Amino acid sequence: MAMAASSMIQIAMDDPYYDLILAMLALAVTAVMLVAGELYLVTRPEPPETLTPPASIVTSSIR
Repeated sequence: MAMAASSMIQIAMDDPYYDLILAMLALAVTAVMLVAGELYLVTRPEPPETLTPPASIVTSSIR
């Protein structure tokens, strides 16, 4: 049984299209990740608006 698995791996490695198949798989995974990231950015809720106090005005009594 182990010999058959080793034989199958060797056949897959000898396939001239093996690199092309791996590259296409990587491209498909990359495309899915990019689409998922874009959907996350588009559909995420807006952060709640926080009201900040106005900046304090510093006055000096020195003239």
